[in-house]
Amino acid sequence: MTQKKQTKSEKQTQNQTLYRKYRPKSFDNVYGQKEVVDVLKNSIKNNAISHAYLFSGTRGCGKTSIARIFANELGISKDDVYEIDGASNRKIEDIREIRNNVSVLPISSEYKMYIIDEAHMLTKEASNALLKTLEEPPEHVIFVLATTEKEKFLDTIISRCQVFDFNRADLESITNLISDIAKKEKVKLDENSLKYIAKQAHGSFRDAVSLFQKIISVLGQDIDFEKIKKEFESNSENLVDDFLTALNAKNKEQLLQVYLSLKEKDFDLKIFTQNVLEKVRHLLLISNSKDFENYYQNLYSKDEMDFLKSLENINSLDLKKILETLDNVEKSSNPNIAFEISILNLV
Repeated sequence: MTQKKQTKSEKQTQNQTLYRKYRPKSFDNVYGQKEVVDVLKNSIKNNAISHAYLFSGTRGCGKTSIARIFANELGISKDDVYEIDGASNRKIEDIREIRNNVSVLPISSEYKMYIIDEAHMLTKEASNALLKTLEEPPEHVIFVLATTEKEKFLDTIISRCQVFDFNRADLESITNLISDIAKKEKVKLDENSLKYIAKQAHGSFRDAVSLFQKIISVLGQDIDFEKIKKEFESNSENLVDDFLTALNAKNKEQLLQVYLSLKEKDFDLKIFTQNVLEKVRHLLLISNSKDFENYYQNLYSKDEMDFLKSLENINSLDLKKILETLDNVEKSSNPNIAFEISILNLV
């Protein structure tokens, strides 16, 4: 019997399912954010609850998960938790609607909580409207503003919030999380595979779990690093090198050809761009410092080092543009379009 090939949307659903399945449900299940968790637990214990919190950190580090846990630990029912996407509900009318509803008492809890994700995306007018609510919040309302860009907030909003700076997910925390999930899912996973997943996640628990799910869907329950290199790393690394070669030649057509290959192979554009960024950063450091060349000897083979040294036309301006590309891909609701536009602006 012929097996039906999975569609891209089916793969994405699988990724989301595994991440949601192991999303932490209590403070004890949270990885990598001990300081934040300890302060929140103590504030509950001592009944010292603020009416506004600002959770700041990189994407995928656990901000909204901890906000949900915080609500649960405070005994706030799901009916009294309101999650709002600040990127798509950013206008003053959206905040006015919240302001009109905050005075309404909770349905079945002592508090009701508004979790506004990507809150830095609110317009200036919306931010000022939110500020008025934060200045005189009803006793039964708690706001949690989650953001990846704290610096974009009005100082007056920050001053009215209890601010928590979340740690970027470190390699050890990501490795522990994936190892835990692997055991529960009865997946055999060697140490080098764990390190590969942790490194490719670039500080995001969410991306680590999504990548792990993708590897499982391709390789099954018995995974070792040699299989990963064959199915994932070699093709990805080749395309990164092809991209750098095209960038070095300032050849827009070749860059677009690499992009087509990425689409055909269904590679994650964020991870790909992060890998390009990392190599460009390394090659600039190597080309400008003998000490860094020695430092990266263990990371690259002689052939790889020679390849990096040959990319003499790539400069710090290219690095800045790739960093902007990554920023655009991460924030866009359509990463493909963001990547396409960025490529066209690269050369």
